[in-house]
Amino acid sequence: MGRVPRGVVAVAARCPEGHPCVFTTYPLRRSGEKLVPFPTLYWLSCPRLRAQIAHLERDGAVAALTAELANDPALRAALHRDHEKYIAQRWATLTDEDRLLVTERGLLDHFRTRGIGGMTSRAAVKCLHLHLAHHLADGNALGELVVRRYGLKRCGD
Repeated sequence: MGRVPRGVVAVAARCPEGHPCVFTTYPLRRSGEKLVPFPTLYWLSCPRLRAQIAHLERDGAVAALTAELANDPALRAALHRDHEKYIAQRWATLTDEDRLLVTERGLLDHFRTRGIGGMTSRAAVKCLHLHLAHHLADGNALGELVVRRYGLKRCGD
């Protein structure tokens, strides 16, 4: 990744060579007494995949996929389900104590409405890194489409 990852709670996926390629990160940060929701549950750590995705994003894949979503109701519905699954996964990752703190401190709406990468829109693409990480960790229609369409390869594939 080029830096030490923060808030890692697990390795969510490994490449065929056994290297971690996706980390699960804790969805809440503490800054003194302040609680800060962290929207990225799955973090893509594989340098090879990160470089391939960066190239796709630089070449306009985010805009192209957003336009495709606008014209494909089945893909939009699948992405909506993926956002809802992600919301549930983020909530489940919190400890009981932190769920109570989130509720008491008025952050519940953030955890109940923001999907993949903190997105509120269910019909747009923010970052392919997020969707690919989610796909490798637990399945994601957009991440699967990107892998299939663009032939992304992990080390050892």
